[in-house]
Amino acid sequence: MASDRNTHLGVFMGSKWTSSGLGSKVREHLARTASTDPRVVFRETQRQGAGCEQARTCVKNVGAGPPAKALMAREMRRASFCFVPPGDSATSSRLYDAITALCIPVVIIGEPLLVPSSPHW
Repeated sequence: MASDRNTHLGVFMGSKWTSSGLGSKVREHLARTASTDPRVVFRETQRQGAGCEQARTCVKNVGAGPPAKALMAREMRRASFCFVPPGDSATSSRLYDAITALCIPVVIIGEPLLVPSSPHW
């Protein structure tokens, strides 16, 4: 709904820890910020087998599966900015999910960002 737009300043949903040292540091900082600023939303999801099955916040090996993916899309639509920190892989659907949700992606990188080279971009 249009009334839900921009109820959050920024949002991040995903694992707090990655194999990337920079990614984990950025995510940890986002979590601390969210704990002190109610306008910033940080919702941690976990890999299957980490106790997330009951909470239904599991993340599959590639991208977040339902229902976590649907919840992430709803939260992104409610935010002005979507944080896209580095993760376990060079590419992430989080950037494209943010664009689709009309949320301004805040890309935090430590290496070149790979984007499609299509003329439609």
